[in-house]
Amino acid sequence: MVVPLAQWDETFIGTSMVRDSGDASITAGTIAADLDTYRAAAVVADYLGGEATAEIVDAGVEVSAVENSNLIEIVATATDPESALKLSEEFAHATLADRWRALAAELDERIAVITPLAAARPDSSEAAMRLDTLRIVRRGGVDPTLQIKSTSPVVRDDPLPVGVSIAVAIAAGLFIGLVAEYAMVRRRGRTEPAIEELTDGDQPAHTCAHNGRR
Repeated sequence: MVVPLAQWDETFIGTSMVRDSGDASITAGTIAADLDTYRAAAVVADYLGGEATAEIVDAGVEVSAVENSNLIEIVATATDPESALKLSEEFAHATLADRWRALAAELDERIAVITPLAAARPDSSEAAMRLDTLRIVRRGGVDPTLQIKSTSPVVRDDPLPVGVSIAVAIAAGLFIGLVAEYAMVRRRGRTEPAIEELTDGDQPAHTCAHNGRR
């Protein structure tokens, strides 16, 4: 879930926290595009360890913004439900952890800028409040503008039962066989010559040509 900063916010200037674009779908779409990259897949693969590779993660995960909302959907596909669930969850955690590493450094720089201003003007509540807010977020260790809201149930794409598969295959085979047989019968009807049966009293007529006489 994207919880963007207000457009007018000045406390977190210079950081990569998500800022409201004025359109929730655009804001979420921008973040989804940032997460749906090969670099993100490589980060997740390193986070997972084992046999995971950037190619496997990239092929198994799709990131997109939910239309007309501030939600980003991470869908993972795997051969079994547990692997799919783990992949989607770890993708979310790994990408947010990667973002936080960059954000933490940015917050440190921002705190370093605000600290002397707050010290020089102890009577200024604005500078002090900004400094306190920055420090609270820095100690929190998470990006408050991006949150893992929920995990939906696993959707299993089960194949047809064996009995049903066999029945469908048999029915399809019978249908194809009937069509083929019908086509062969029609073909024989068009190509075989007609045969007339002669009765005992009938004699076939012959026409011969010899020396120009009939």
